[in-house]
Amino acid sequence: MLDLAGNDLTGPIPPELGNLGSLARLHLADNGLTGPIPPELGNLDSLQVLDLYANRLTGSIPPELGNLSNLTWLSLPLNGLAGPIPSELGALGRLRILSLSANSLTGPLPPELAELDRLKVLNVGENRLTGAIPQELITLELEQFYWQDTQLCAPANEAFQAWLRSIPRHRGGATCSSGAGP
Repeated sequence: MLDLAGNDLTGPIPPELGNLGSLARLHLADNGLTGPIPPELGNLDSLQVLDLYANRLTGSIPPELGNLSNLTWLSLPLNGLAGPIPSELGALGRLRILSLSANSLTGPLPPELAELDRLKVLNVGENRLTGAIPQELITLELEQFYWQDTQLCAPANEAFQAWLRSIPRHRGGATCSSGAGP
């Protein structure tokens, strides 16, 4: 485990961290780290936790993070990340927590996230995401789903609305107008 959270670190995340093949947990939260998330972190086959919460990271979420087959917790909130949520994150079959809130992410929520059958927490609130939430997500047994302060909308059909009501803790936005969702 490498835990350097809360140390006022600055500068970029060293791409050389991607060479730590046995690393299971990487906590760099609550620092002043800047620049992009190195795609080399996608080489960390043993990684279970990647926590980059509350830094000043910019750029897009590297699709290479979808290679982290043992990842159970991906925490990237409170950064300056932009661009779309990579569909490759749908390959993280062991993921239980996906937190991407309070960034500048854009575009739709990828339907591939429905493949995360162990996912319990999905937080994409406070981003610039748009469009209808994919109907495919109703297969997930979420305990928490936050999508407030986005331009996402919930499909109006009863199956989707019943799924939303079944989530113990959720906060969101509008229901899609007719024709906007499935």
